[in-house]
Amino acid sequence: MRIILIAVLMLILGCTKTATPPSSFKTLAAKSPSIAGKTAYLASPFVTAGNRIYMVGHQDGSFPDLGWHIKGEMGGIWDHPIKLMDGFDLAVLHENDTLTLNNADRFVNYPFTNMHEFAWAEKNLNIQRWQFVPDDTEGIIIQLAIENTGDAKE
Repeated sequence: MRIILIAVLMLILGCTKTATPPSSFKTLAAKSPSIAGKTAYLASPFVTAGNRIYMVGHQDGSFPDLGWHIKGEMGGIWDHPIKLMDGFDLAVLHENDTLTLNNADRFVNYPFTNMHEFAWAEKNLNIQRWQFVPDDTEGIIIQLAIENTGDAKE
């Protein structure tokens, strides 16, 4: 009986509420140092890297052909020496209109993540694409944050 009572007590104490973890990369990066890319460099490469996987594309959010020693084949997502994919395309649909997320207005690099920002002024939307590659894991996390910048609740 004493063992059951101790087990129940441990279960109750183990189930106490802890601090809520941040729900987005935007929240995690809020107090982190960052480097905002210049508009003139949006057509330049960026990298998001862990020690297993890395992603190479352009600061505008696109994945053009990159590389000189293997011409046009060095961009995309890699689990070296294996190229997993050439890149990816994301699009936001709103009513009958589509915004393809490959022409960012802004790029920001953080110590552990980076972010592409796309403004869709006609639809009062601001879209952020965050990406993160954890160390010691073969994976990548892509997160979209969509903000309604208008007055209408949609």
